[in-house]
Amino acid sequence: TQNDTVPTFGSQQQLFALGIHAAANMSKATIQHPFGPKWFIRLDRMLAFMQKRVKMTRYGMNIGANDGKTLGPDPMYHVFDQAKMNYNGVCVEPDPVAFAKLRRNLPEARIKKVNIAMAPPDVPEFLEKYEVPQDPDVIKID
Repeated sequence: TQNDTVPTFGSQQQLFALGIHAAANMSKATIQHPFGPKWFIRLDRMLAFMQKRVKMTRYGMNIGANDGKTLGPDPMYHVFDQAKMNYNGVCVEPDPVAFAKLRRNLPEARIKKVNIAMAPPDVPEFLEKYEVPQDPDVIKID
């Protein structure tokens, strides 16, 4: 099946699928590459692993980005960080205080920062307005 070609990574009960846009049905996916908790917050390592194997768009989305760095810590920070992965992308944060911190933590113009609250019906218009590629490498939603 097509799911056999979708690299999946797991940490405890979490399942990450890189290249999920190519998968028709993730409900039967199994963890192919188990990672411990330190990998859970090192999304950049998973992406680096994938970049050696498939062509990537080098674009990420962080929906509910908070300050983009410290909360959690945010696993997307290393993806966007210029010294690490240097991805282009978009970060969405509705809280104005957290959004101000997000702008300071990720000041690069290649990362669009958007201060809005989004609901599922808003997504298609958002993707078009902010020119999100059809197949971003990573989408984090919280």
